[in-house]
Amino acid sequence: MKPEATTNPTRNPAPDCAVQSIGEVFKALSNEHRLRIMGWLMNPHEAFPGAPGGDLVAEGVCVTSLTEKTGLTQPSVTNHMHLLQQAGLVTSSRRRNWVFYKPNRERFHDVIAALEMLASKAPDHHPEPQREQNLH
Repeated sequence: MKPEATTNPTRNPAPDCAVQSIGEVFKALSNEHRLRIMGWLMNPHEAFPGAPGGDLVAEGVCVTSLTEKTGLTQPSVTNHMHLLQQAGLVTSSRRRNWVFYKPNRERFHDVIAALEMLASKAPDHHPEPQREQNLH
C-alpha cells in the first residue's frame, strides 16, 4: 500500500520522485509525433478503423499500423514508442513478429492526480497588485 502525502505533515507535498515522474511524462509528450500517437492509442477504433487484429483497446495497436499512420520509418516509430514506454504511458506486448502498444490509462490517472495535488497547493486567490494612483 502506498503511503499518502498527508500521512506525514512535515513531508514535502510534492516529493522529488513525483516531480521527476511528471517531468518524464511531459518530456515524452513534448514531441508532436508522440503526442499524436498517444491520442490515437487513447481512441484506437476511431484512429484505426478496419485495422487488422482483434480488439484494439484490449490488445493494442500494431507498430506497423502506427508506422503507416505517422508516415515515419519503423525505427523512428519504435524509438518514439520506447520513450513513451519509459515514461510509463504505454505498455507493449509481442505477438510473433509484431509489437502491439496500448495506453497505460492508470498512469494517466496517476499523473492527473499528482497535478491536482500540486495545483491544490497553490493559493486560490491572487490579489490584484495595488496600483499607485496619480493624484495630480
